[in-house]
Amino acid sequence: MKHSKAKHAKAMRFSKSNWSKTGVIRLILLCVFGCSFLVAAYKLMEIHNAYKTGSDVYDQIQFEVVDENEMAETGPDQEAESVTDEPEVMINQEKAPISVDFDALQEINPDVVGWIYSPGTPINYPIVQGKDNDEYLRHTIRREYNIAGSIFMDYRNEPDFSTVFNVIYGHNLYTQEMFGSLLNYKKDGYYEDHSVMWLLTPNGDYKLHVIAGFTLKASSSLYEFGMTEEGIGNFLAQALEKNDFTPPADDAPVENFLVMSTCSYEYDDARYIVVTRMEPLDF
Repeated sequence: MKHSKAKHAKAMRFSKSNWSKTGVIRLILLCVFGCSFLVAAYKLMEIHNAYKTGSDVYDQIQFEVVDENEMAETGPDQEAESVTDEPEVMINQEKAPISVDFDALQEINPDVVGWIYSPGTPINYPIVQGKDNDEYLRHTIRREYNIAGSIFMDYRNEPDFSTVFNVIYGHNLYTQEMFGSLLNYKKDGYYEDHSVMWLLTPNGDYKLHVIAGFTLKASSSLYEFGMTEEGIGNFLAQALEKNDFTPPADDAPVENFLVMSTCSYEYDDARYIVVTRMEPLDF
């Protein structure tokens, strides 16, 4: 009987000791997971606040320099009335839905080269061009540090958009701001409602006809510049082959393209691009 009681007491001590060790381990794990959660939550809040600050900067810029045009679209290629005996000239009287005060904008930052606008999306931003592609990766148009950065033109492009492929970059934000909304071109039906964008510059405006959207590697020849005529043809053929949508046939003459590039996550160094044909409006 005494032996049985001693054995039972020993088992109880072992059980309590084992429970105590298990409880300590559980408590440690709970603290680790709790701390990890708090750190992650803090980081997310920090990112959210940074995005909000960046958004406020660009909202204020829009308020200061952008006006809506009352008659945004008067129809393509309207015929001007002839007031002389000269042959009638076909003039494209279409204009962008907005106008931008570039004098005021370049007082804020002389690196401004244009403005990109996509109706019905968050894309309504100034375009800057730095001395390299890092300068505005984490800085706003006001040159303030912010992880949302700016929409910026590749430093190797001509600032007047005369390069054959003009490439502009923007972050893929989860809020869909900056160039986050570009990935919507992967969705069925999105292209049909967003087939046109607008590029405004100090020298004149362009209607941007969206012709392709697809994923490629950051090492693509697109980012090397200086493509030959054959290389340009090969790239456009690749764009049509990989396209996420089917644009209507377009045989209009093309001299320049505007390409919007943002991060994508199908694989390492994936980029999503939207290719547009630039149609000059008023020059």
